[in-house]
Amino acid sequence: MYVDISVDIGNQYYYQIKNQNRFGISSPSNIVHIKHQITPYFEGIKHITSGYDYVNMQLGELFPNGCQIVYIRLLRGDSPNNLIIINNYSIIPREINDSGLSENTEYYYDISFYYIINDDVESFHLDEIISIKTKEKTVMNPPPPNLDVFIEIRNNTIIISWFANDTMYDEHFFVHIYRNSVMGEQYLGNFSHEVNYYIDINISSDIKYSYKFIVCNNFGDEKIFNTTDVRISSYSSTKKINYSIPILLIIILIMIMGAIIVFYKKHIICLSSKDNPIRENVENDVSMIHQDNDQNHIPIIQDNKDR
Repeated sequence: MYVDISVDIGNQYYYQIKNQNRFGISSPSNIVHIKHQITPYFEGIKHITSGYDYVNMQLGELFPNGCQIVYIRLLRGDSPNNLIIINNYSIIPREINDSGLSENTEYYYDISFYYIINDDVESFHLDEIISIKTKEKTVMNPPPPNLDVFIEIRNNTIIISWFANDTMYDEHFFVHIYRNSVMGEQYLGNFSHEVNYYIDINISSDIKYSYKFIVCNNFGDEKIFNTTDVRISSYSSTKKINYSIPILLIIILIMIMGAIIVFYKKHIICLSSKDNPIRENVENDVSMIHQDNDQNHIPIIQDNKDR
């Protein structure tokens, strides 16, 4: 007796047992004819983390194997025999976050997968119910870090950068940024510890802006602090122009031009004036010379006939 296996297009396995007589002639058996359906395959939960009030489960890949996945159901309870439905997922998540839990408490989880095959709704669960215990919140939990904030102004753009100035904390922290102005408070977003800058563009000039930071750690603690007021200008605060030297050069040039004008008025214009006594003396001397020449003039005889 041996098993003859064939696969149908409808994702079904057919097992048929045949009898073989001593002459080697096979004949179908009318005793066994088995049909087995193909089910989806789930890699399982890859990684689990927990805080004092949350549980995070990173899921592996889910392979439908030709089935239509309908939804995933998450069950939780305080014991394996007391599980209740807490969430349904219509889109397959890559991770599941369960928050609002009690600290230092053990929780039990089960995940069920519902799928359609051959117009029937089927389901399967995790291989085993998992248990996760939340952490205990104590005063030893590191607080959110203090940040050193740097602000740079470039035209109508404000560049804000921040750095943690201590290392006695959980490196996974978040920064929430708010902007305050005459228009009110505006939430700019949150940033993980891997991002340490924010660019605020299209800022109106001559308006004061202040920024508020809320730093959070994985334990839910918050630390709030504000920056000083910031007013943008038409030029970069890091490259201010020194106007003292150009102004000094302009003043010196004006003084030189003034001295030239005064000199011209006192000397050049004065010499050309009719009321100038120097000019009158010169003219009198010239006229006297002409008179002497006229009196002492000896006529020259040009005609040789008079001789």
